[in-house]
Amino acid sequence: MCLNALSVRPNQASAITLNNLHATLPSLNFSQQTQAQLAFEQLNVNLSALNITHQKQSLLSVPEISLQNIALDLVKSQANIEQVLLADGVVTANINKAGQLN
Repeated sequence: MCLNALSVRPNQASAITLNNLHATLPSLNFSQQTQAQLAFEQLNVNLSALNITHQKQSLLSVPEISLQNIALDLVKSQANIEQVLLADGVVTANINKAGQLN
């Protein structure tokens, strides 16, 4: 699966953007007998240019993210990510007078 660009605005003041999402999923199992069962393994996700802004201020900027060997089993309520790689990420955090993190 490839996605070239995505921009989400959950409200007027915030935005999440990402570019060049690439995902591979060699194995996916789904069934719905007595309960929904979803399981997969070896999901790999690579994306570039993840940016999160709030009130025109950058909160998070990561030029490249790689998540390797992701596994999920819905019935067992288990998820595992074997490797997370971040390249040159920047987090901007401020605490206001009330002690709240932006």
